[in-house]
Formats: sequence, structure tokens, C-alpha cells
Amino acid sequence: MNKKISILFVLIFAIYSCADDEPSYFFDFGEEKQFRVDEFYSDRSESLVFEIADISDSRCPTGVVCIWEGEARVEIVLSSPEIDTLELSTHDQITATSGDYTFELIDVSPYPDIDNPIDFEDYRVKMKITK
Repeated sequence: MNKKISILFVLIFAIYSCADDEPSYFFDFGEEKQFRVDEFYSDRSESLVFEIADISDSRCPTGVVCIWEGEARVEIVLSSPEIDTLELSTHDQITATSGDYTFELIDVSPYPDIDNPIDFEDYRVKMKITK
């Protein structure tokens, strides 16, 4: 019985390991990468561990005329090498630094559309992290 469970586990692991759409929770310094909200990410040596904890999006939706373009704000919570919170903005703060690490905000997607509400878990944050 245990042998069957072990074989089943190996097969399931192999199938999920080959999936192209499976997100990678590792990133490489100096390269742009898309990050999901409420997921933990790490460099390969695990010297930096963080999550995208919150996104507030007040950008003017497609299909609407606005006085101000608005902004998307991204809250990043670091858990290693030290506990810290950073905030990036598409309007006035595209970079933020904690210790030796600099986070650069490239994009927040999807862009708001008046006819298509965005679920929080559908947001993606494109960033480049340098050391």
C-alpha cells in the first residue's frame, strides 16, 4: 500500500513539475520578473525572501475620462534578511531600497477597465530586484 502511495506521489510530482504555467517562486537579481500577490519569493540562495502583500489601484480605468491619471501602489513585505516593509508606486516611487536590495517597479497589470473588474489575486507586479 505504501509503495502505491509513493509511486502515485512521484507521478503527481512529475506531472506538475513539467507544467509550463507553473509559477516559479525564485527570481534572479537584475532580471525583470512578474510576481503574484500573496506568494513568497526568494533568490536562489534564499538570502532575500519577500511577498507582494497588497496592491491598491486608483489608476484611471480604460473607458473613463479622469482629472488625474491615478496610481497603483504596491506593498512589499520582506521576511529575510531582515523584516521590513517597502512601498512602490507607479506615480512617485518606482524604486525602494532595504539594506543591500533595491526593488524597481516596472509595471502593475492588468490595467483597470471600467467594464472588467479585477480580482485581487489576478494582479501581477513586474519588478527588477538588484543587489
